[in-house]
Amino acid sequence: MNGEWFGFLIWESLGAGFIVWGLYMLSRKKSPVQFWSNAKPIPPEEITDVGAYNRAAGKLVSAYGIAIGLLGILLLKLDSAVVFVPIVMLMILTIAMMATMMRIEHKYRVRSRR
Repeated sequence: MNGEWFGFLIWESLGAGFIVWGLYMLSRKKSPVQFWSNAKPIPPEEITDVGAYNRAAGKLVSAYGIAIGLLGILLLKLDSAVVFVPIVMLMILTIAMMATMMRIEHKYRVRSRR
């Protein structure tokens, strides 16, 4: 197995992992899913609709996994001189996913009245 296929399989495995994580998030109903690493979990009392929050987060993470899989296909199609293109696109996609997750949290978090 040459290096291109090895890199492709690792890239696709990463995408599949995110898809599985997203499906797990979609199946959770009672407690909000944990997205951020090294952060306190959001208590269910602080989310207006836990099921909708988990569905939104699960769809986001699954879509991210699919996008990673599609970017992995570029690894096989592109010349080795431009292999950095999928990597840069992944960085941009990751930043967009983080911004979208912040919007999801803001949308479903209980707002305190002062």
